Amino acid sequence: MIRGRQFRQARDRFVALLENPNSLEREWEALFTEFPFILTDCLALGIEPAQLIPCRPGKAEADFYFYPRLEDPLSRYGVIEIKRPKTTILNTPRKDVVLLSSDAATAVAQAQKYALELGAQIRDTDSQLVVLGNPHHIVVIAGMSAEIARKVTTELHSAQVSRLLPSNCRLVPFDVLSESLASRTPPSVHVVAPWVPEMSRTPSEAGGFRRFRGFGPRQMHATTCTECGKEIEVPFKPSEGRPVYCRDCYGKRKRF
Repeated sequence: MIRGRQFRQARDRFVALLENPNSLEREWEALFTEFPFILTDCLALGIEPAQLIPCRPGKAEADFYFYPRLEDPLSRYGVIEIKRPKTTILNTPRKDVVLLSSDAATAVAQAQKYALELGAQIRDTDSQLVVLGNPHHIVVIAGMSAEIARKVTTELHSAQVSRLLPSNCRLVPFDVLSESLASRTPPSVHVVAPWVPEMSRTPSEAGGFRRFRGFGPRQMHATTCTECGKEIEVPFKPSEGRPVYCRDCYGKRKRF
């Protein structure tokens, strides 16, 4: 189970890398390898983090693979290719003409090639995984959304960009991925000692309640002192296995 602390660590590492204009692809690959849920959860791949397989360094392979599950041969499979945040995504050689940059086009073509090879490998090595009719998925993480916003300013531009990418390919800017991670990160829990106003009692108050000015009645709970067995009342519900002490026994323990 992924805990809030892991999410916050992943978010902080992500932000630190994103703020570094010279961050390298291998640094991003290392981050996603250590925290694979950034990709599986934030990209909504429909897979578990354990299904995300990082590439072997120095090999001509995709950065990450994910395979169909044995119990569900039609589950998703495909590849994820990582470029850098400073990667240029689009070129505008003429007015009303938008093209993929050479880096982005190469990344998409490479990812397409790796995904096709992955599908062939799965069919050849595991006859139980029937991936025929189950299209592969491609995700290319590159660049920043601000560049796209600057260059895709009309419906014509948007239509051109849609035709530039295969139907099974998603191009995700790093800041979009970062926002998705931030929205999934549980907030930090801060324990703050509340202001406690002066406690007072009036003749009308009785029945095991004490009133704190501004807070209303506070219920007292009957229990016995763990140390001496004396019957006492405490302003909280005792928990099983947790010792509770009367005023005298608590004072003795504090002295030691």
